[in-house]
Amino acid sequence: TEDVPKASQPMAMLGLAGYLLTISFQTQPDHVVMQVASFIPFISTFVLPLRIATQVATMPQILISMGIMVVSLLFMLKFSARIYKSNVLIYGDDGMLSSFKQSIRNVRQDYAKSRRG
Repeated sequence: TEDVPKASQPMAMLGLAGYLLTISFQTQPDHVVMQVASFIPFISTFVLPLRIATQVATMPQILISMGIMVVSLLFMLKFSARIYKSNVLIYGDDGMLSSFKQSIRNVRQDYAKSRRG
């Protein structure tokens, strides 16, 4: 339970970056930085609504951005499920980075086992 804030911090920082980007460029929704950021998953949730509200984003851009976000969410869901499955009973005080590395090693081993038999 105490590791949840540490694990969710990178996603929170990504969201904060999107928020700050939107605030910084709110008077220039057609700027190239905003155009590119509207296609980056987890940042586009802040940038794209501003571009839609100012009628700068076109319907194809909106659909492409939403498609990229859905694919990214599905990938993250599958990746997170594999990490959870391989790490659910592993405990330690080594820190988040070493736990993550151990989880990746476990996922690779599970994948190798499933490919063999």
